[in-house]
Amino acid sequence: RNGGEVQRSAKAVVDFAARKEVARVTLPDTPNGFMLTPPLERRNMTPVHGSAISPDGRILAIASRGSNAVFLYSLPALKLLGHVATPTVEGAPYPSNGGDPGWLTFTPDSKTIYVANAVGFVLNAVWFAPRFRQLRVITSVEAIRQRFGAVSEQVMMWLQIPLSTLQAAI
Repeated sequence: RNGGEVQRSAKAVVDFAARKEVARVTLPDTPNGFMLTPPLERRNMTPVHGSAISPDGRILAIASRGSNAVFLYSLPALKLLGHVATPTVEGAPYPSNGGDPGWLTFTPDSKTIYVANAVGFVLNAVWFAPRFRQLRVITSVEAIRQRFGAVSEQVMMWLQIPLSTLQAAI
């Protein structure tokens, strides 16, 4: 903390050959102000939890707890491209209603980024990981194909179109 405010400095760019910091990525001032409440308030001191570079090497994504958002920067210029707000906790009072974005990963084509928080991570580790290891698969699509066959896999995939549209409308 710096004078009661969470520091907005996010990432240092290091030239390992020269052994020195050559640039620093700083988060914008807004959005800001989301804070975790007890017993997780200790995590407020770490305003940035996750970061990822797109597979094509053109985008740096940084997840910010204090902003409840993911910031996108161009590479190598480190120019802020914008941010994507992550969901808030419905019914929780501000500033403790942030979704606590943490882990980030891009799809191989660099077009989509997935954001996870601690709840999603724990759910995956406790519930899905043992089942996926038992089935020896990595994705849910592989699990459906292995357990129910290729026809079921295709039905599930085609059902995602109307279901996703319905979910987006809600």
